Amino acid sequence: MTTDLTQEFDRAEPSNPFNYSKLDLAKREKDVKSAMRDYPHIPSFYIEMAYDVVANTEEQEMNDIIENDLWVKYKKKLKK
Repeated sequence: MTTDLTQEFDRAEPSNPFNYSKLDLAKREKDVKSAMRDYPHIPSFYIEMAYDVVANTEEQEMNDIIENDLWVKYKKKLKK
């Protein structure tokens, strides 16, 4: 079996389930790195997850969660 070394292979693409634009991805990366510097004891996975939740939740809903301590037992309602 021979392999043609000049053959091009598809490059792996990072996952983008929230369909962020390139600008949004760059901003997310910058903000996550900044948060990792501020909170070095928190794993990056949790920082990224928190960023995605805040970025993809409407501002009014986020304010309601914070003001009424709904984050203690918060479950996001799925859109149908």
